[in-house]
Amino acid sequence: ESIAAIDAYYEATRVTVEQVLASGRFEHMQRVADAFGDQVLIAINDGTPGGIPGYSFEDTAIACVEKPDLVAYNIFKACERFLIDVRAAKAAGAHAYIFSEGFPFSLDNLSPSMHERLEADARRWFYAEVRRIGLLPIGYWLGDVRPNMALLNSLDMAGLMIEEDKKGFTLDPVEIRRMLRPEVCLFGNV
Repeated sequence: ESIAAIDAYYEATRVTVEQVLASGRFEHMQRVADAFGDQVLIAINDGTPGGIPGYSFEDTAIACVEKPDLVAYNIFKACERFLIDVRAAKAAGAHAYIFSEGFPFSLDNLSPSMHERLEADARRWFYAEVRRIGLLPIGYWLGDVRPNMALLNSLDMAGLMIEEDKKGFTLDPVEIRRMLRPEVCLFGNV
């Protein structure tokens, strides 16, 4: 409800890399890394930053319209907090981190201009930080990515994963490839 409340939430739920590792959350990845090291690409898909804690989908959608600055601030703080998980994954042997993206829950729920206003700066910063940590950031963007290609192309992603055709839209991987920056690997979910 306020910047102070958002700050208080993230301070109260703060964890360290060591706590994440001790929780066993990435234990399976450590076993793969121990067994195969750099012989395989170890990529984890384990969440994404950006949800509004305690908010339903409906409340989140309303907040995007009524309190966009607070939503944007929360997304930034969630990204900042999630970097702890990224560092833990790196320590456990990951080479890449797959983020299931699409605030709130799918790109289709907000207009491209609203995505730009709410999350673009935080996501640009976040993906660049993931690279600086030493992992390849891969975005698994849910929903129809085509209207949001300007945002997606502004991120320092190593790869883009797209959904299969099941939600009333068809994503042609060849079309998406043409729209995507050449250095970004496209994973078509066909």
